[in-house]
Amino acid sequence: MKLASSLPVLARIAAVAGLVGTVLFATAGDFDFGSFGAMEWVLFLFFPVGLALGLAYGLVRPGRGGALAILAIAGFYGVHHAIHGAWPKGPIFLLLASPALLLLVSAKKRGDTDGR
Repeated sequence: MKLASSLPVLARIAAVAGLVGTVLFATAGDFDFGSFGAMEWVLFLFFPVGLALGLAYGLVRPGRGGALAILAIAGFYGVHHAIHGAWPKGPIFLLLASPALLLLVSAKKRGDTDGR
């Protein structure tokens, strides 16, 4: 099996793994949503919500879903840095978002122009 033909399958498997990991990461913590301020809600919308939506959408439309997931994680990093003056610590956020790159590469290799 050639890499080009197996890449869409690999990208979707990675997206499901990233989606499951994101949901587990988000639900494993003791979040007190009542104590969230406006900026915490903005961060929460970028990660995990935006990332999860992007990865899920990437199962149907890899190009658009991958782009949405990358924009969500970039937004999370940007807002976090703006609020705290530092980047988020640890590799977990980027690891969970990495399937988005596979989705984009898969869409590009297939020559999808409409993001499918």
